[in-house]
Amino acid sequence: MAPLVYGKQLAKIAELERQLVVAPEEKEVQQEFLRRAADYKEKLANVDEALARERAAARERIRQLKTNDADSGRIVAANREFAALPRDPAAARELWTRQMHESLQRAQPWAACRRTARPSRAIPRGRRRSARPSTIRARTSSR
Repeated sequence: MAPLVYGKQLAKIAELERQLVVAPEEKEVQQEFLRRAADYKEKLANVDEALARERAAARERIRQLKTNDADSGRIVAANREFAALPRDPAAARELWTRQMHESLQRAQPWAACRRTARPSRAIPRGRRRSARPSTIRARTSSR
């Protein structure tokens, strides 16, 4: 009975997966990751200049928050973002290259969930025997 229920559930899961692949929301997410990858690629074209721009923008955000008497939590968060920026161009190149590859990978269709609706090897097909009974026989006969 369990294999029959399992088969019905696989069909339902497969249908949900097909719907997810063509969902407009999924396409939006893919486009966002492609945009991020393009941003990282642009930064990697001139790492020194991009790092200087990132640092200047972070300093400006901190300055604006302080002049506008923003909440101290927001100022602390902006300072942490500034501190998290790469220290030198080599570190920036490494970080941005990794982030670009991650974004490209996540931009692939349905990257978050690969097809899962496949029969498990744990459920035997047809009249195939499992190795377990013979293993038990071998252990008991050798005693």
